[in-house]
Amino acid sequence: MQLTVQVYFFAALYSACAWGPDRSRTRIGLAVVLLVMFGWVAVIVATGAGVSGARPELDRAGLLPQLLALGLYNVAVNVVYFVGALLIGQVAWNGARQREELRLQADELREQSATIARRAVLDERVRIARELHDVVAHHVSVMGVQAAAARRTIDHDMVEAREALISVEDSSRRAVTEMRSLLGVLRAGDDVMTDTDRAPLPGLARLGDVVADSAEQGLAVELHVVGAPFEVPGTVGASVFRTVQEALTNVLRHSTARTAQLTLRYHDGPPDRAVEVEVLDAGTPTRRAHGTGLGHVGMRERAALHGGEVEIGRRPFGGFRVRVRYPVGTP
Repeated sequence: MQLTVQVYFFAALYSACAWGPDRSRTRIGLAVVLLVMFGWVAVIVATGAGVSGARPELDRAGLLPQLLALGLYNVAVNVVYFVGALLIGQVAWNGARQREELRLQADELREQSATIARRAVLDERVRIARELHDVVAHHVSVMGVQAAAARRTIDHDMVEAREALISVEDSSRRAVTEMRSLLGVLRAGDDVMTDTDRAPLPGLARLGDVVADSAEQGLAVELHVVGAPFEVPGTVGASVFRTVQEALTNVLRHSTARTAQLTLRYHDGPPDRAVEVEVLDAGTPTRRAHGTGLGHVGMRERAALHGGEVEIGRRPFGGFRVRVRYPVGTP
C-alpha cells in the first residue's frame, strides 16, 4: 500500500513539473510540497518515530548510531525521490517547450515561404502586364498612323484609304484581344518600374541570344525549328522567350547536364494555330539546395494567360522536360 501511494505521489510531482501551464504557480506549489515533506522527514528523525521497531543489536554494527543512520537514510531516499521526480519532469517540460518552439518556427517559415511565393507571382504578373502594355501601345500607335494616312488620302485615293482603314480595323481587334489579357493580370500597386525594366520586348527572334548566353555559362544548346514559321502576337513571343530563358536557367542551376535541346514548333492548323517550345536535358538533379519552384509558377502563369498547355517534369529515362504550347488563333 505504501509503495502504491509513493508511485502515485511520484507521478503527481512529475506531472505537475512536466505539464504545469503556469510555471510560477507550479514552482510555488512544488516548493510548498518539498518544504512539507522534508519537514515531515525532519520531525520523524527528531522524534525517532522511524526507529520504533529497531533491533538493539544494530547499535553495535556500523560506523553511525542507528537513529542517525536511519535519519540520513530517510533524507537521502526523499532527496532522490523528490528531486528525481522534479528533474525528470523538468526535462520533459523543456523537451515539450523546444518542440513547441520548433513548431512555431516551422509555421513562421511556411508563412514566410508563402509570402515570398505570392510576391514572386505578383512580380511575374507585373512583368507580363508590362509586356502586354507595350504590345497594346504598339497596336494603338499603328492605328493612329493608319488613321492619319486614311484621312489624308481618302479624298484622292480611295484604294489606299481603304487599305489603311483595314489595317486600323485589324490593329484594333488585336489591341482589344491583348487588352483583355492585360486586364486579367493582377498588378501590384506599389511597384515602381525602373529604366532597366523598359528593355525592348523579347520575342522569338531573340531565342538565339538565350542560346548564346547559355553557351557562355557552360551549357551547349541545340536549337531546332520545326514547321513553317509564321507571325505570332508579341505577347506570345515574349512568353515563349521567357519560358525558354527560365527553363535553360533551371538546367544550369539544378542539373548535371551540360547539353540541352531546344525545339520550337510551329503548328499551322487545322483547326488552330499554335507555337510550342520544348526544352530537354539528360542530366540528374544536383545535390545543391532545391529551388523555390517559382520559375515553374511563372511558366504556368504565362501559359494560363494565353490559354496554353504546360508539361513540366522528369523524363522516364532520365533528364527533365519542359514543354509549353501557346495557341495563337485560327489560321
